[in-house]
Amino acid sequence: MVPFVVRQKQEIRNIPEATHVRHIEIQISSNKYRLLPFNYNKNVQEYTVNGKLYSGTSYRDSLVDISIVLNWKLGFKTKFGLDIIWDGQEKPEVSVCNSYKGYLCGLCGNADGVNTNDFVDRNNNPIDVTTGDHFTKYYTWGQKWLTYDDTAGVPA
Repeated sequence: MVPFVVRQKQEIRNIPEATHVRHIEIQISSNKYRLLPFNYNKNVQEYTVNGKLYSGTSYRDSLVDISIVLNWKLGFKTKFGLDIIWDGQEKPEVSVCNSYKGYLCGLCGNADGVNTNDFVDRNNNPIDVTTGDHFTKYYTWGQKWLTYDDTAGVPA
């Protein structure tokens, strides 16, 4: 299996109680791919590969295909089974092939098909999401997965 890391950076836009995806970063080996929000000024979907900006074009290397799919959504597809589709604004759709079942962790769960065991912290301790209001229970769980923000003050 090819090891990878997917990180999603959130930002507050118009409503302080809600966030949107600022960018999605995928690390595969020594390569770093960053899917950026839809650029309404240029009317184009953008992304970077190892810091180089691409706008509205496809990209391919030995492991990854990046293309514009389904009404300007960004499609990130790997040859080893990690796929991401994102509209450049809100919820990305992340999927992995069955070989990663039980090998994943984080906010996407562990991919074992049992969604009741996905709500854990970094040490695999269960987090109670059965009580409290919708916001509080998922906020408490999400806080357990906060990462260092190395992009503070850096434009998307």
